Amino acid sequence: PPRRPEQVEAFQNNLALLRARGIRVILIQAPWPEYNYRLYRDRDRFDEMMKSCGEYYNFVPLVELDDCRDFFDYGHMNQKGVEIFNMELIRRLFPERVPGMRSGHAEKPELPP
Repeated sequence: PPRRPEQVEAFQNNLALLRARGIRVILIQAPWPEYNYRLYRDRDRFDEMMKSCGEYYNFVPLVELDDCRDFFDYGHMNQKGVEIFNMELIRRLFPERVPGMRSGHAEKPELPP
């Protein structure tokens, strides 16, 4: 969906305020069901805008989730989806906290069924 200029300006002002206070800003695109994500035509432009704002991770292509198994509706992960996403988020942002992490690589941990 198109963003209004005042929304973008408010977003950028918030980022500037956080950075002025020395707060690390990490922008995250949480996973969506692949089917819905493909329907979002403006996604490449959105990703570019987010990348231009700083550290940005789009987890849609980074996390393998099944539209039926890992989501309970059109855009919200169920518990299993959240657990998979959380592990990948932690692995990328805080590799030192992942057991077995060596040189930036970790074995995929076993998740509960």
